[in-house]
Amino acid sequence: MIVNIIILTAVAWITVYSISFGIWTWRNKNKLGGIMITLVALIALALPSYILIFL
Repeated sequence: MIVNIIILTAVAWITVYSISFGIWTWRNKNKLGGIMITLVALIALALPSYILIFL
């Protein structure tokens, strides 16, 4: 159980960093890049979370 919390914390940390990079990319007039980085970051958060919680 504690290992799952540590793994989800690490994944959430990486996701927050990636989303902040997506926002920076969006502000530098690369809208498609910002959207795709944010999308990949959210998927990278959702898949491990789903596996750890439901399987």
